[in-house]
Amino acid sequence: MNEHKKVNIWYDEAGDYLDVTWGTSHAYYATTVDERVMVLVDMEGNVQGFKIDGISAIKDIPLNVDLQPLKSDTKTA
Repeated sequence: MNEHKKVNIWYDEAGDYLDVTWGTSHAYYATTVDERVMVLVDMEGNVQGFKIDGISAIKDIPLNVDLQPLKSDTKTA
């Protein structure tokens, strides 16, 4: 059975970023291999959203990013 999730989408024109979240507020942003994309990760390592900076500059080609935080950004117990 597919689990339905509420997705929150926010475009900040002044800050020129798009923020998409679907999870808990107990999470942190971590960097990805693309410097424009931050991934929102909860304390168990589950992706709970993402943020794209400079969204207005992405026009002609698709943005393909693995929503995997870089190893240096992962929290350890």
